[in-house]
Amino acid sequence: MDWLTREPPSEVDVCGEAVPIRTGWRRAVRSYVLMGTRSRIPIGDCDKLLSSWFSRDGVVPRTVLGHQREALDAALSWRDDALVEAMPYGDGMSRRATVRVFDWEADSGIVVADFLRLYGIDLTDRATQMHWWRFALLWRGAAASESLVASAISARSPLDGDVDKWSRRAHERLAGAWALPPTQAELVQRAREAW
Repeated sequence: MDWLTREPPSEVDVCGEAVPIRTGWRRAVRSYVLMGTRSRIPIGDCDKLLSSWFSRDGVVPRTVLGHQREALDAALSWRDDALVEAMPYGDGMSRRATVRVFDWEADSGIVVADFLRLYGIDLTDRATQMHWWRFALLWRGAAASESLVASAISARSPLDGDVDKWSRRAHERLAGAWALPPTQAELVQRAREAW
């Protein structure tokens, strides 16, 4: 993405047709919250999200209504591509985290604090509107800086390679301090193990 001379995308391809998508950052974050740690959004929330992303004056385009699964997939890809395109650095070969290191709902407070401190943007102000892709760029910038988001992600990420025991203990203390609340699935698993 060329951030200096191009506008971020505001349309998605649904079965070969370019369909305008509503680009506000709150919609994208809401979809992450609805998904939680699942790979798919619950069926009951699909209609709400399709309406949220595609309706104009209460009308959802025919293409979206006729191809709901494809429209939802296009919207989710558009949402996720923003985080990839924001800062496309690296060789793509790095290990992916096997543990949760960030949660949009649980970490919402530190995102608000970082945006206010780093950019002077108050995300709690309902008048604060911006394109999701611009928001993703700023969020990635916060995650790569000296920020609360970066501190939390670093503390939750597994240590690489051989680390001395003092560094490992320090990391474990930070991981405990920044631990995410357990998901519903984790609570169920703990309950099963307790039996």
